[in-house]
Amino acid sequence: MSKKQTADVNDLGVAGFGVNDIGDAALGQALVTISSFAQAKKLAEDGLKQLEELVERALVAQSKNEAALIWAEDICRDDELLSKLACCYQVNQANQVQGLAMKLRTRIAASPISEWLKIVKERGDALAVDRAKRQSVAEDDDTDFECRKVMRMLGVDDSVKLPPGYILTEKGVVYQMDEVTNQMVVIRETYFDFDTGIEYAEFIYKAEKKEVRSRIVRLSVLMSSRSLIELADDGLLVSSENAGKLSSYFRRLISLNKDNYSRKPISNRTGWVRMGLEWRFILPSRVVTRDGAFTITTPDDGAMPAVGIDGTWDAWKKQIDWVSKYPLAYVNLYVALAPTLLFPLKMEGMVYEHFGVSSTGKSTAMEVGASVWGKPTIGDGFLRTWNATQNAITASMVGGCDLPSIFDDAEALSTDQKKMLETVIYTVTQGEKMRSTKTGGLQRSGTIRTVMLTAGEASILNYGSKKTGAEARTLSNPMTPFGRTTKEAGQRIPRMKQILQMNYGHLGQRWLVHLVRAQEKWPHYRERLNALTELTMEQIRADDNGLMNRKAKSIALLRFTAELLHEEYRLLPPPKKDVLDAVTGVLATGESKSSSANASLLEVYNWCSARAHQFLRGSKYCDKAPHGGWLGRWDLPGEGEVSAGTPDLHIYPLVLRDILKEVDYEPHVVIGRWKAMGLLRSTKGRQNTVRMNGRPSTAYTLIGPAIDAALDGRTYTLPEEELTPVVPEKTPMPF
Repeated sequence: MSKKQTADVNDLGVAGFGVNDIGDAALGQALVTISSFAQAKKLAEDGLKQLEELVERALVAQSKNEAALIWAEDICRDDELLSKLACCYQVNQANQVQGLAMKLRTRIAASPISEWLKIVKERGDALAVDRAKRQSVAEDDDTDFECRKVMRMLGVDDSVKLPPGYILTEKGVVYQMDEVTNQMVVIRETYFDFDTGIEYAEFIYKAEKKEVRSRIVRLSVLMSSRSLIELADDGLLVSSENAGKLSSYFRRLISLNKDNYSRKPISNRTGWVRMGLEWRFILPSRVVTRDGAFTITTPDDGAMPAVGIDGTWDAWKKQIDWVSKYPLAYVNLYVALAPTLLFPLKMEGMVYEHFGVSSTGKSTAMEVGASVWGKPTIGDGFLRTWNATQNAITASMVGGCDLPSIFDDAEALSTDQKKMLETVIYTVTQGEKMRSTKTGGLQRSGTIRTVMLTAGEASILNYGSKKTGAEARTLSNPMTPFGRTTKEAGQRIPRMKQILQMNYGHLGQRWLVHLVRAQEKWPHYRERLNALTELTMEQIRADDNGLMNRKAKSIALLRFTAELLHEEYRLLPPPKKDVLDAVTGVLATGESKSSSANASLLEVYNWCSARAHQFLRGSKYCDKAPHGGWLGRWDLPGEGEVSAGTPDLHIYPLVLRDILKEVDYEPHVVIGRWKAMGLLRSTKGRQNTVRMNGRPSTAYTLIGPAIDAALDGRTYTLPEEELTPVVPEKTPMPF
């Protein structure tokens, strides 16, 4: 407003308008920041009152002063007044502005009143829209802040946006004032399985007791309201009433954020996978390549083995150097590495077992093998337990493809559970495919390709009806892995177990890097395996025996693993004594005369050790016979006493025959072989006269040095001139 116009207003007595009191910038800012209906209404009322007063004074002054009319037209075009009057449109008072303006138009034929009204309306409409937008933005900002707070609480990246109309709060998900679920839930990431091509999504939610959970499921599950209901078992609050709403929420969330989610690679198994032109090896959370490794996502559902690294390479190697003195314990390293070679060598799986009485080092030997890949413990480590369903055991083998499946203590199984062992052996050795049911989680179906390592008091071949077929696929070690328990071993083994539980996983990772880089040599590896198989067949005299041919190939696999480990990859120095030369005869139980004698001797020794309380100690009479009677005499050392070796074991003849039958040996054949090899101490024929329970008695006497030799993995024989021909004992007549 000009100074002249202000003076005219003062002359006409219209000084109450007070435009200068407000100021251009102040009024503009006030109008922009209006956020309540009451403020807008008050401002509009002030503007109307001042306009009405202005119009009346201008009309009165028209006849007196033509300048007043010109001034009235100018003031009606004033931006400040226009903005002030525009507030009327926000409080539904536009008709009052129009009415006052028409008073001027009726008296002034050529005035720009219509243009003025148009400007006021446009300004009011713009101001109303702007105010509504700003109020909506303010409300949206508050809502978005709450949504972002919840999403960050659930670990969702800031780039992920909610679909329009959806609100996520700590109380749940709402869509246009309609509740979707009263549980915090959002999709955090999407994945694809580069082995199968199946698409997955990870949704994260807050379950009961404020526990935040996440699940990785197939996209098809989230897209289907029927499949979505299955996730209710995992704590997702979904039912037939809201499944459709929740599925629509997930679908829109994925569609909106298809460029914001990373679509990370995922795998539900370990093992070899082809990527491009080369083969790579999948481990939990990483893929081993020629140049190192990259990270992937793997499910944490217990089906994949607990591969991991801890401690130092040097601390682990120091313990393994000591183990190398015991071939039957050291061979577990080869068993643990061998599964990674099955695919490159195009071989089927195999089973390796330790069996015998408890507390003879079987579990410790398996822990040596488990430490190659992870923590050698059950529960939080690489070792597994047989105490599971057959489906769970099979699923773990699928999840741990191309890695060893190490199960401890089959003795803990019930009679019904033991019947499944035969099926498990065939599953391992035939590489069967597993078909999983459709569940919400990762679809587990694939090839079982593994080497199973297990232990128990009795051989797993004792369970089932097809023992011959199972035996062809199983390498059995009935000997104690650490030989006779010496004072040094008794003190060293517990400490070694502790150190291995703190230092593990180093050898497996280093081995894989070499194996991946050597994939061009795989055809040559197969040729070398065939050559080693032929050498092994000659060593164990397999000839045309089909059962021994199968065993020879399994033993050759372990021998080839040893060659790569010690000679080509040079990850560990070779033991002073060739491990496979020492154990081949033992593993080929039943065909070699010496190994058969040792195996049957150890079977009897283990059986008697488990019932040591049923053997007399000394020659004196004892009136307190155990339940079932005495089995013989065994002068074992008492508690706190130390023996230089295992004492002779005297067994009543009928008892020994029953033992041999129980462990599936022909008594007359085995006893004849023992006698020929000098394993029996006798005074007449094959039997011996021993004083037991206060009187002379007839017994079979297994000599202590022969037992010690068998426990150490050696074969005890008499000098050549003392050997006698093998003559089977006559089968007793039935009468």
